Amino acid sequence: MLKVLKPSVPTFVSSTVAEPASSDPTSAWSDTTAYAAGDTVYVAGTEHRIYECTAAHQGVLANTTGTATMTIASPCVVTWGSSALVDGTPVVFSTTGALPTGLTVGTTYYIKNRSGTTFNLVATYGGTTLINTTGTQSEPHTCKTTSTVPSTRLTGADPLWLDLGPTNRHAMFDSIISTGTTLTTSTSQPAMLVTVSPGICNGVATMDVTGVSSVTCEMFNGATLVYTETKAVDNTFISNWYEYFFEPYDVFTDLLFGPLPPFPSATVKLTFAPTSVGTTIKCGAALYGNTVELGAVEYGASAGITDYSRKETDEFGITTLVERGFSKHASYQLQVESSQLRRVFSTLAALRATPAVWTATDEYKLTPLNTFGYPKDWGVNIQYYNYASFSIEIEGLL
Repeated sequence: MLKVLKPSVPTFVSSTVAEPASSDPTSAWSDTTAYAAGDTVYVAGTEHRIYECTAAHQGVLANTTGTATMTIASPCVVTWGSSALVDGTPVVFSTTGALPTGLTVGTTYYIKNRSGTTFNLVATYGGTTLINTTGTQSEPHTCKTTSTVPSTRLTGADPLWLDLGPTNRHAMFDSIISTGTTLTTSTSQPAMLVTVSPGICNGVATMDVTGVSSVTCEMFNGATLVYTETKAVDNTFISNWYEYFFEPYDVFTDLLFGPLPPFPSATVKLTFAPTSVGTTIKCGAALYGNTVELGAVEYGASAGITDYSRKETDEFGITTLVERGFSKHASYQLQVESSQLRRVFSTLAALRATPAVWTATDEYKLTPLNTFGYPKDWGVNIQYYNYASFSIEIEGLL
């Protein structure tokens, strides 16, 4: 039976993985900090992402607009805002009258020599040449600062930040398997524990899990345990004594849990137990959502990978191989009852651009048929009055 788990966005509760982790930047973004190109920061709050500065600037928390006054002098002195403004803050002026000669509406200037609510101006960030004003002016003038919060300055005419991805703690929740949460276990942290509140959820999937001996999924309704399941990941094939002692350890990397009872306010805890203390645990993705049955999978289902490794052969026949990631793909033929035709059709249409977990079988030996991706192509052939045949191609994601 082909089942699809459409992931929802869970509410994070707790984790034994620190934020920031040792692999994350050491500093959180701050509106009191001056940044140079190449600096990296993390933003917690609701983002939990890492950013790299692409252009030197002063951190500014929010867009602020207010009435300003200025002198016609050498240098010009502007009075505006609060004492919270710092040197290097970019400001832009507008007016319903006329600015004095030396200043232009819409041009970005930078605060210099701030003292209380007064400051001078320079034309470039970090500059030292103060701007002078001459002539006459006609008020009122308006001064505005523009936020440099990383998530708001990734694009546009003046981008300041590059998004490098999620923090280590939250990498397992971004639905991208190639990023993942890691934890090096120790006697003080013998396992990785992650708890979320997923809302109504009847299925959980963990993808690209390494370094573990087992994963336990528990659901709590308040303080009451209402579901628990532990899955060992050992997939080593042993057929004789030699293999018993010397066969390399093989594991299942993708695990599925469910069905979970539908408690709307429940919490779900995942416990990743390492193969030994000191091992680094990794979970590429933890996905929570509701599982929907689509139809019976017919014989002939297939699966494979799309390899993104680089393979180049020069004029002397020397081949260079650079290993990169790969994505899975799968093809299914489904038999669907006519009474379910409309439901299955609308479900596939709704998932046309949505990553989901596609489970063709619960049998361990056939788990390569399961994949995380989106329906690249599909169609239906109504062969019989009571049954229809669906052809589905799933394009996996890294």
